[in-house]
Amino acid sequence: RRLSLLSALGHSGAAFFIGMTARRLGVSAIGVIAAEAAFAFFPPVWYQGVQPEVFAIAHLLISLLILQMTTLALKAPEQRTVRDAVFVGLAVGIAGSQHPISVIACPTFLISGILMMVRPYERWKRFAGMAIPFFITLLGFYASLHFLDSGSPWPNWGDMSTAVGIFSHATRAEYGTFSLMKFANYGNFFRGTDIVLKDLAGSWTILGLAFFVGWYALKEQEDKLVVTLGLAGNVLLSLWFLFQAVSDRPA
Repeated sequence: RRLSLLSALGHSGAAFFIGMTARRLGVSAIGVIAAEAAFAFFPPVWYQGVQPEVFAIAHLLISLLILQMTTLALKAPEQRTVRDAVFVGLAVGIAGSQHPISVIACPTFLISGILMMVRPYERWKRFAGMAIPFFITLLGFYASLHFLDSGSPWPNWGDMSTAVGIFSHATRAEYGTFSLMKFANYGNFFRGTDIVLKDLAGSWTILGLAFFVGWYALKEQEDKLVVTLGLAGNVLLSLWFLFQAVSDRPA
């Protein structure tokens, strides 16, 4: 029950951050509600938010990083401070150590980093502000795995006594990393693609609503183009990993 509650809180928090991002982009109140609802009630996402799983927390962290990218994009270069850099490094480090699925937000990470480095003045301080918290957080979390009880029947973390075992868990090698074919039985790439397309087609109303609301809000705002690029990059990378997961080819 506690884990399910944690998932529900993560799911709710992710919807909240998505709404905040939409508001900062100048989306109307109706558009904000549509964006939050499109995410919260999209069947695959809803399913992850009401069961004891790790993905709702991953969604929370990714949505927080998208909000941070948007906030940085709307600031003038001289307003992006070392404090912003520390937050970016810390948030990316937590997201990266929480679950490797956060790699789908790499475009967000990269754009946030570029935005922080645009201004030449004290650039090295902002770089250090991102890099140091990132590596300390990432290495700290994974180094602490050694102290977990690997003898527990659930969750079974595997061998946490060696660096190889920790790396294997960090990359989720036991699950096939970014390919679910180690346990799933989709048959082949074309069969798996058919499953994905049917799932997307079944929710076309929600996805279409979110797309057109977002497109209308951003289409004439050139200063927010960088946000559009980050979001588009996330979508494309997500689709690539999605099709990898249902293909018969290892990721």
